[in-house]
Amino acid sequence: MDSRETSLAVSLGYEWHERIGREFGFFYGVEFEKGISLNKSTLNRVTFDTPIGYLKSRLVINIRDNGFGLLPLVGITYHIYDNFYLTTEVKLHLRYNLSTLNANWYETPNDNPGEYTLGSYSKLSENQLQLYFTPFANIFIHFKF
Repeated sequence: MDSRETSLAVSLGYEWHERIGREFGFFYGVEFEKGISLNKSTLNRVTFDTPIGYLKSRLVINIRDNGFGLLPLVGITYHIYDNFYLTTEVKLHLRYNLSTLNANWYETPNDNPGEYTLGSYSKLSENQLQLYFTPFANIFIHFKF
């Protein structure tokens, strides 16, 4: 199966930082996030024998996720220098997501493999309200100018 996924997300937020001693600190804030994800998968295979010969089939699935969310967050900082520090954060995601799945099944006789015809088509749309937790998963490097 060949698969290709493309994603893009943009977030905008505000954080409040507090120092605890010289090296450590913590922060808290909120972000608004907007994202889109496109996934295309293609499966080619010979599937079955019919009275007119073997039929070659191709399944093409396109999934599009389009969503936005509100993300409260908290995190910790480690200051190496005043203008160079590392952070990690925990987020709680409250997200609305609209997913659309299109599945197309194409068929072609084995003796003429270049002429695919549409065998069947299906579409599924799904709205979701998601709530999930992201633990400390990333370390961010910050330079202050």
